[in-house]
Amino acid sequence: MSENESQRISPVPAWIAIILACAWVAAGAVFKLAEASPNDIPPVVLKYSKEWFSFDMATTYRWAVTIEIAVVTLALLRPRLGWFILAGQYTVFLLILVNLMLAGSASCGCFGGAVNVKPWEMMVIDAPLLLILLMSKPWKRLPKRPAGPMIWLALGALWAGAWWAPRAFFKTGDEVQPAPIANVDDQDPTTDTTEGTGVDSGPANPVDAQPDLGDFIELKPHEWVDQMIDQTQIGIYFDGDVFAMPDTAHVILYRRSCDHCREHMMELAMNPITDRPVVLIELRADGDEQLEDIIDMKPQTDFNEQLKSLPKGYGLQTPWTFEVEGFVVTSVKDVRSEMGD
Repeated sequence: MSENESQRISPVPAWIAIILACAWVAAGAVFKLAEASPNDIPPVVLKYSKEWFSFDMATTYRWAVTIEIAVVTLALLRPRLGWFILAGQYTVFLLILVNLMLAGSASCGCFGGAVNVKPWEMMVIDAPLLLILLMSKPWKRLPKRPAGPMIWLALGALWAGAWWAPRAFFKTGDEVQPAPIANVDDQDPTTDTTEGTGVDSGPANPVDAQPDLGDFIELKPHEWVDQMIDQTQIGIYFDGDVFAMPDTAHVILYRRSCDHCREHMMELAMNPITDRPVVLIELRADGDEQLEDIIDMKPQTDFNEQLKSLPKGYGLQTPWTFEVEGFVVTSVKDVRSEMGD
């Protein structure tokens, strides 16, 4: 195609296709940052990001937001190059959606837990946007223009912002480093140990001081084995006195809206554990109290507690169980993996 022919082809259809595709990706990135949590990232993405890059859940979540924003800015400021990356991103989206459909997932997680979109519903949107982008032939319609230094400076600033945003507005418990709960059973809370020292003793009750627990924490049960329970993540995030539970127990971590938890609880209710008490600990994110509690049958227990509610919740596919002997965690079990999907 000659230069004159290229100039006669309108770039408008290509621009419209790019803007539509970018707007949809940008909307997903914003919702991920505002409403979603690492739990909403598709399992296949979490799996390969861990195997290939050793990323934890929080890192994968942050890079998902960063990459989506970076691709959008590139496509808008350098469309002749960016449309190809944008099309590649949509192709990856579709492959992930196919995987979720084959796995029978109820939601794609593209807009977080606040907006429940089924994988096939998202595919109905993503596939036409990719098709429109390709049919607009941006490789023909968009003129070849060198990028000036201001374009690259703008891209650099926007990419830096894309990297910064999910790190500034999302903090994990590991980053704020909350300490394990203090055992104050042997201390008289009414005693002022700083009397006469010139130091302000602060609140008499240590519970009044609320630590920053972060927005999200990935629970790692395998690291709890052979640890006192108050020194594990359970001790840090337990909503109450962790030593109020039986010192020897079978502990179940569950979510109220979890189908696998419901199935496991029903099995234990029909085949109860008789050699030790059963302790139920619920994992919650802010707003989960509004979710329907689908667990209509539970094993007999005298101790049913929860971990402190976090804005974006806890990273763990429930149910998990662990055994406690003398407040020491002796073993853990990934029940979810054994049950399969």
